[in-house]
Amino acid sequence: MDRKTVLALIIIGIIFVGWIYLTQPEPRPQPVETPVETDTLGVREATGDEAQTFEEQVDTAVAEGFEPIGGDSLYAAFDTLRVDTVQVETDKYIALFSSRGAGLVSFKFKNYNYNNGDTTMVEMVPPWAEAALKFQFPDARDSFYFNRIVFMPEKNNIRLSGGNKDKLTFTANLANQGSIMVEYEFYADRYDFSVRLDFQNASAFDLGRYYYFGWEPGLESTEKNRQDDFNSFKAYVMWDTGLEGYSKFQNGQMSQEIEGNLQWVATKTKYFFVGIAPDRAPQGVRIQGREISVNEKAGQPGMKKIGVQAEMEIHQRKSDLFDKYLIYVGPIDYKVLRSYNRGFEETVDLGWPIIKTISRFILWLMEVLYGIFHNYGVVIIIFSILMKVVFYPLTSRSLRSMKKMQELQPKLKALQEKYKKEPQKMQAEIMKLWKENKVNPMSGCLLMLPQLPIFFALFTVFRNTILLRGSEFMLWMKDLSQPDQTMILPLIMAGTMFLQQKMTMQDPKQKMLVYILPIVFFFLFKGFPTGLVLYWTMFNVLSVLETLLIRKPQQQKELALKTE
Repeated sequence: MDRKTVLALIIIGIIFVGWIYLTQPEPRPQPVETPVETDTLGVREATGDEAQTFEEQVDTAVAEGFEPIGGDSLYAAFDTLRVDTVQVETDKYIALFSSRGAGLVSFKFKNYNYNNGDTTMVEMVPPWAEAALKFQFPDARDSFYFNRIVFMPEKNNIRLSGGNKDKLTFTANLANQGSIMVEYEFYADRYDFSVRLDFQNASAFDLGRYYYFGWEPGLESTEKNRQDDFNSFKAYVMWDTGLEGYSKFQNGQMSQEIEGNLQWVATKTKYFFVGIAPDRAPQGVRIQGREISVNEKAGQPGMKKIGVQAEMEIHQRKSDLFDKYLIYVGPIDYKVLRSYNRGFEETVDLGWPIIKTISRFILWLMEVLYGIFHNYGVVIIIFSILMKVVFYPLTSRSLRSMKKMQELQPKLKALQEKYKKEPQKMQAEIMKLWKENKVNPMSGCLLMLPQLPIFFALFTVFRNTILLRGSEFMLWMKDLSQPDQTMILPLIMAGTMFLQQKMTMQDPKQKMLVYILPIVFFFLFKGFPTGLVLYWTMFNVLSVLETLLIRKPQQQKELALKTE
């Protein structure tokens, strides 16, 4: 969790514990980002006869012959070829792949727009990047610039729907020395796709001991509150020993090369995730990042990027270089990430270990309810009702116990007066009085403590998952994942809390809490997600109704005794 989240939870915990303590009966025991230069060659989609012309150009270049890899004339020959793009459209996204380097140059989600006032589709490839997925050979004796090679795409475009899948193959002939094939496989209804590298006769080139493959440029912020989004930016490595996150910068820089056995690498924002899982175990990882802090007063929007690359071994291969990767580019959806059985879902921040189980249950229950009601605002209201039903026996017992303690106040004051010079004796007599009347002095704890972990879990789920992002409820509540800028709901929440406190607070010495707590909670909750404030408001409303329901039989009984 980020510092603000931890601080908010600590403050809430202190308030809860303080409220429990105070409501017990008396007596109490004593650098600026530099843009990356982009290719000057035009990038466009090849269609029809143009694709054939492209093939003829490749054939001509091959016929003229290339010098050994690393020679300038090789890239000069590639630089004469036209660079084209291939569009891949599925039910989930629209992606563009360039023939230069066979790289991914654009990846837009169909179902997710920017949450910063821009209604366009979220773009996962940053604008400064030449390509997101890159093969790099920094250990080659003669520089081998994979991303300067112009490949020939097998298809001009791909359109998938339903449960279909398809492949896109890029090939490049390196004169008589070898060939490279990069093959992508896509699925219509999934966010993942695969990448396969097949480098024939790779041993003819002195490529060195290793190469890198990964999502080098990092990710862009997609949210209106950029700083809040940046707080969730992190790189992850799933080692054989478990998951480890990396998010620390020094002087605006992050640069780490770590050797070890790992299963996959990933980079994430608050709501979106890129995971790269090779079939062959990498021998290490490279993590690189830069950041510039947000400064709203100076008009500085800030910048943050964390790129990750798997380090793949080469020198022990015999002749050909063959590797395959699973790539996930999509939302941080716990259920979807878990379906891959690779531990991707462990990157979802569901709170401290003791809270995680509750968070998972809440996620599951809310998804089930959403499948019925199709509106997360309604789901939150139903969820609050269910919680009240679950806690009703405890609440009823607690309120009745508090009522008995109120009735015992005269006897308590008498004991205090009688044993005011003997504190230990006074405490013993008070405990005896409570026991004889079957009163639990910790009744407030029985009511509040079970709510605390559930509230923490809700806070974590609403804040750190994509569940509520962009979810509209009604009227002014357009996005349940964002704070209510109108302040209407926090004010309603504070009002219902005041009413609840007014009905349950009996000790005159605690009268000021009736006014103080709603004010404190208002200022605390006004920065929380609207969905969380909606839950607490409904919980307060239901608590008022519950108190009236429990007290009604008692009031009728008291009235009957008076009339006798």
